[in-house]
Amino acid sequence: MIRSKACSKCGEMKPLDGFPPDGRVLDGRQSKCRPCIAVEMRAHRIANSERVHEQDRARYAASPDKFRERRKGYREANPEEVAIQKLRSTHGLSDSRIVELRGGSCEICGLPPGASERTHDIDHDHTMTGPESVRGTLCNGCNLSLGFFEKQRDPKCRPGDTDNPLWRASARKYLDDFNAQLTEATA
Repeated sequence: MIRSKACSKCGEMKPLDGFPPDGRVLDGRQSKCRPCIAVEMRAHRIANSERVHEQDRARYAASPDKFRERRKGYREANPEEVAIQKLRSTHGLSDSRIVELRGGSCEICGLPPGASERTHDIDHDHTMTGPESVRGTLCNGCNLSLGFFEKQRDPKCRPGDTDNPLWRASARKYLDDFNAQLTEATA
């Protein structure tokens, strides 16, 4: 029994499960591997974007609840992937940079990842866009507190340790280090 075959597009030998099913052929699999088909489909969607968008809108209009449920199910089943996609699109970060940031301890208080129920936040400068706006990794408490600290709101409104002189010194150092790196990068 055949357990692998060559892709007709890229020529690589791959296991049969690397090819989508096709009942019309002898081995029961299409001639192109999944990655090659994905590249072709992406190129087709780009080349025919207007027609593809019209078809997508028509399918959505015919059954919007079906699409909402599918998206909701995907988000619930893949929360980590959804978070990574959001970081990619919001900040333009590479996968390796996202992994590096998400695995780090809080850069203000030193809380290690996994020490609280929430994942650490990727902190960024709200006055900037793109990958250069990302400052580092913060626990949720420090991220919220830093937002209030930066805006210098009334002390009654600040959550957490913003009144603690050690926290304020760490936060100031964190911000100063980011600004120094930014200055070096633009010089």
